[in-house]
Amino acid sequence: MDRCRDKNAVSPGPIDTGILGHGMTEEAAARFKAERVADNPMRRFGTPEEIAVAAAFLAFDATYTTGAEL
Repeated sequence: MDRCRDKNAVSPGPIDTGILGHGMTEEAAARFKAERVADNPMRRFGTPEEIAVAAAFLAFDATYTTGAEL
């Protein structure tokens, strides 16, 4: 019997990792980034640190959490 059938997940929106817009013109990259921010309820990019905190929470602190999507 699989006791961990319901998995937890981290599903972030756009994250500013420095690669966004890579291979695009400066204008196209700016437009792409502005569109992502406009579509995001937070109206900003997330950071890799924010995703790391969410992953660490699920890995170590969420001992009685199952089927959660952050």
